Amino acid sequence: NSSGDSGLEDLPFGRENTWRFNLSLAVLAGSIAVSSVAAAAGVRYSLTPLAPSLTPSAQMRDMNDRGEVVGTDGTGGSFLWNGQLIDLDTLIDPASPVSRATGINDRSDIVGNYTDGQGVSRNFLLSDGAVIPIQVIADRAAFPMAINNRRQVVGWAHDQQGQRHGFIWRR
Repeated sequence: NSSGDSGLEDLPFGRENTWRFNLSLAVLAGSIAVSSVAAAAGVRYSLTPLAPSLTPSAQMRDMNDRGEVVGTDGTGGSFLWNGQLIDLDTLIDPASPVSRATGINDRSDIVGNYTDGQGVSRNFLLSDGAVIPIQVIADRAAFPMAINNRRQVVGWAHDQQGQRHGFIWRR
């Protein structure tokens, strides 16, 4: 269904749950198969600590094919790790008490949300150092979750009745 906004597509919530459940099963089945094959082939893995300065409650949210990782630092801020830890709050909004980086693509575009200095929740696309607002629909709390290499953003939002809907935002 189209929401009327040329850059936004509203997805029914039921399909999102089914997709997420099926994807989880596929990932689980794939992980078991890959682990078994890797063990039989003698494949070894290495563990790379991302940033020892992050708190134990930090959450890694997404990683692109270049190995860059975005997440929340456990103290209300967002980060990018690309071999070094970069505080994204200074780029997004230095006055923000809370931010969440939730997705990154292979162009290093980052999506997420933050609370501005006036307490208003805002969504963002951080692209080439510029913060681009992600407008979903007025009066809807929205949460961008991932971005692909065509700069299409997916996430979910609540409508005025409190129902949850998936969305696709296109720049």
